[in-house]
Amino acid sequence: MQKLREKLEQEKSILNTKVMDKERDIMKLKKDMDEMRDNIRDMHQSHQTRLTSLTNQLNQQYAQGMDQLKSDYEDRLKMASKSDRNQEFSAEIEEKKK
Repeated sequence: MQKLREKLEQEKSILNTKVMDKERDIMKLKKDMDEMRDNIRDMHQSHQTRLTSLTNQLNQQYAQGMDQLKSDYEDRLKMASKSDRNQEFSAEIEEKKK
């Protein structure tokens, strides 16, 4: 009976050691998982910052391009209007000469 008890105690000790090893492994894995989660969060934030920066840059370039197109269009309208007025004035002068 004593031998059986000793054998059971020995097995219990071995199992307890294995359980402690597994718990240590679990804690290490949890720590690694938390670090990976933090790394992923940091990468996501960095990516979002880059995307925001690029979006702002593109919006600024678009706005500048639109402003330039608008300015060019207005200049052409002014030139066309002046040209039309000059032609009308020339036509009036020609009419008066007759």
